[in-house]
Amino acid sequence: MNDTLVTLDSPVTCLKGIGPKKKERLSALGIHTLKDLLFHVPRGYRDRSIIIPLLESTGEIATYVLTVFTQPLLSRLPAGKKVVSFFAGDDSGRVRVFFFNQPYIRSSFVVGETYRFTGKVMRKGNTLSLANPEFDRKNDLFQTLIPIYPLTDGINNRALSTWCKEAFTLLPPSAWRDTLPEDILTRHRFMSLYEALYTLHFPESGKNREEAARRMAFEELYVF
Repeated sequence: MNDTLVTLDSPVTCLKGIGPKKKERLSALGIHTLKDLLFHVPRGYRDRSIIIPLLESTGEIATYVLTVFTQPLLSRLPAGKKVVSFFAGDDSGRVRVFFFNQPYIRSSFVVGETYRFTGKVMRKGNTLSLANPEFDRKNDLFQTLIPIYPLTDGINNRALSTWCKEAFTLLPPSAWRDTLPEDILTRHRFMSLYEALYTLHFPESGKNREEAARRMAFEELYVF
């Protein structure tokens, strides 16, 4: 869709990857338009700034910096599911990483490269496993606060975050009209509506996120 045609009232189907099935799933969350999507703000955040060694894994969600040891292999389980698996590790140990029904992800990993993985490391005897973790290359721009959204079946956090990013990219400046008067924004040093919503979805820091939340909380009272 041409950028000039995109408004906050545009349907979410203007975003990549949202067809009839995803549209129906999103409607269960009350999301029909880009405005609905961007006002569907996270209910919390996962802090990935704390890195722990594999040896200290407890079965809870945590972030690890691991080097890929073996070539990712694609295999098929008896039930027909496809699985990509490989070994990765740090100075304290190694773990077998699995990605189910994501065969395309095999090309994302290179032996000898280091990545950040976030997920639950499970222990069975002396064997560690990590299934469907979030990941980034170690040297890539790293978002430490990951949004946790209210979800429904078939819609995950990564998808919502990706769609929000695309929506912000597509919407031109003219699409944003602040509901708070300029004098209130200045007096209280509030972010603009665009800045506040973008920050809630992609916070740079805890303080940054709190400022955005303060602005949106005031807006609810003002509009009410």
